[in-house]
Amino acid sequence: MANDVVVITEAPSETVNDLIIINRSDRDLFILAGEVIIGGKQDRIIGRNTVIPGNTRQTVPVFCVE
Repeated sequence: MANDVVVITEAPSETVNDLIIINRSDRDLFILAGEVIIGGKQDRIIGRNTVIPGNTRQTVPVFCVE
């Protein structure tokens, strides 16, 4: 993330149970269920293990946490 290879954004529909993850790398990205994403409108936790192929954008299910 420090090199802008992975970008995480809010879903445009303002759905709090989805985040959009953009993988700008040529390599696949594994996102582990239970990882906490801090920031945005509220903190969230990844809802399921997800593999995001290189150079793609994908909606990932999340849960809100306090």
